[in-house]
Amino acid sequence: MFYGFVLAAKCLACRYVFFLLFSLPLMALAAPPSASKADEFVVGAISDDARKHIEFTQRLADYLAENLEHYHLSKGRVVVSKDAKAMGEMLKAGQVDLVSETLFTALELQEKYGAEILLKRWKKGVESYSSVIFVRQDFDFQSLDDLRGKVIAFEDRFSTSGFFIPAGVLLKKGYKLIELDSPNAPVPHDGIGYVFVKELVTRGNEISIASWVSRGIVHAGAFSDVNWNDTEDMPDELRKELVIIYQSQDFPRSLQLTRTDLEPQIKLIVKRLLLKANQTAKGKKALKKYQKTTKFQELDGKDQEKIALALEFKRLLGKHVEGRGVNQ
Repeated sequence: MFYGFVLAAKCLACRYVFFLLFSLPLMALAAPPSASKADEFVVGAISDDARKHIEFTQRLADYLAENLEHYHLSKGRVVVSKDAKAMGEMLKAGQVDLVSETLFTALELQEKYGAEILLKRWKKGVESYSSVIFVRQDFDFQSLDDLRGKVIAFEDRFSTSGFFIPAGVLLKKGYKLIELDSPNAPVPHDGIGYVFVKELVTRGNEISIASWVSRGIVHAGAFSDVNWNDTEDMPDELRKELVIIYQSQDFPRSLQLTRTDLEPQIKLIVKRLLLKANQTAKGKKALKKYQKTTKFQELDGKDQEKIALALEFKRLLGKHVEGRGVNQ
């Protein structure tokens, strides 16, 4: 009987070892990859299309890592999150070292997650941009005052040039903004109603906004001056029907940020590498792949003033969002 017990125990042990040998590799494949490793420099991106942004960013991550071997960071890796909250948590946890974002998302990462603005980025060759508010020419609108009781179309809740800047301007000037669930919803005579095209139209974009204004679905639209001058976003036949009634001052197009606890010496080297990237062959290739970035540049006093104004807009919008109701 004892012999039988020992034999059964041995068989059980063999099965357990067999299970470990064959299941561990499968478990390793199924487990999510570690967000950070000691020998990696991690560059983050926020996007719904992870594959595309990894392709854009990997060469920059490799370029930086190659020059950080002295600090045992020999590999570059790209991590993509779907929203600012997830990216902010990774920055705060030390799982992402560097990220590029538009102005208002950058301020969100700075305020809530301690990220530090390092440089401005000339994304797609553009240093700065402004927001424009436009209407149909035959509406005979002369100023922003004419938007009272009317509806303006914004792109989405997270767009710097397509929501934060124009909405911030309107709030700072004292206008009352009312979010609508439909462009056909009634608007009080003393308020300006607004909708987000991306929440109402599948694949809503800048051309959707221009088309809505042209067709009279909304009275006004807003996006960047870059979009206004791009025939893909604003075809010539549409632009002829529309007119700009307000253009904001310009703001930095894109900002580069680091996590707050990145080692100071590494942060300094990364900054120098980015500033000189447009002067070396490898750096130029990395920049071109990185959404046709022309260069990185130090922020000057005027940039800081613009960021301060954007921060004021952000706080005004925060108060507006906290106290708003959707006008059915």
